[in-house]
Amino acid sequence: MSRLRPSPSSLTPPISTRSLRVIAAGTLFLTHTLSLPSHPGPSETVRAHEYVRSRGGSAPAVLSLLSQLHANKCWLVASLGGAQEARALKRELEAEGVSTRYCKTWEGAGVPAAWILHAGDTNGQSVINHNPLPDIPHEEFVSLLGPLLVPEHYPSPDASLTSPPLSPPPLSPNSVAPFEWIHFEGRSVKTTLNNLQGLDGLARERRWRSQCVFSVDVGRRARQGVEAVRTSLFLATS
Repeated sequence: MSRLRPSPSSLTPPISTRSLRVIAAGTLFLTHTLSLPSHPGPSETVRAHEYVRSRGGSAPAVLSLLSQLHANKCWLVASLGGAQEARALKRELEAEGVSTRYCKTWEGAGVPAAWILHAGDTNGQSVINHNPLPDIPHEEFVSLLGPLLVPEHYPSPDASLTSPPLSPPPLSPNSVAPFEWIHFEGRSVKTTLNNLQGLDGLARERRWRSQCVFSVDVGRRARQGVEAVRTSLFLATS
C-alpha cells in the first residue's frame, strides 16, 4: 500500500495578510553611562572604569523591535537634529526599518542626551539631561502627519497635471484607517492630550476609529495632568 505524501503547498504555513502599521511619537536621544567607583566630590577628578553609549527613547525602541518582527510600516514622529551625529542616528534608524519621514528636523542642532553617573559603592546614580531641541507642538504634529491622515489635502506633484475635483471625495462608510496603532510617549501632558483628542476626533469623523489602537506611556504617576490623559484615552476607546 503506497503512502500518501503531502504536497509541497500543504507544507507551507499560512501567511498572515493582516497589516500592522505603527506610529510612535516621542523623543530620540543618546544615553552615556559612566560607571564610577564612587560619586566624585566637589572639584574631585575620578576615572570611569566603564563607558556605555546607547540609543534612548521608548518610541524609537518600540518601532525598532516591531520592525524586526516584520511590522509593515513603522513611523517615528520626533524632533531630530540636523548636525552630523544626529544625521548618523537617523540613518541608523532607517537601516533598522524605522521611517523618519514624519519627523521634524532642526538644521544645525545636535542630539538630546542623558549622562548617567553610576557609583559602584552605593549602587546609586545621578542623571544629567540636555535637550537642544524644542518639543513638537500640536499644530506641528498635525501638519507632519497630514499626508498620512488626510492624503487628499496633500496631492502628489503629478496631480497638478490633472483637473482638480470640484469637491472633496465623499467619505465611505467603510473607510480604511491609515494605521493600526499609534503610541505616545506622553512626556508633555498638555501636548499629548491635544494630540490624542484631535486624532481621536479625526478618526471618528472619517469613520476608521474602530480599526486602530491608541496607547500612551504616562510614566511617572505624579506628573500633573496625567489623570486627564488617562481619562481621555479611556473615552477614546469607548
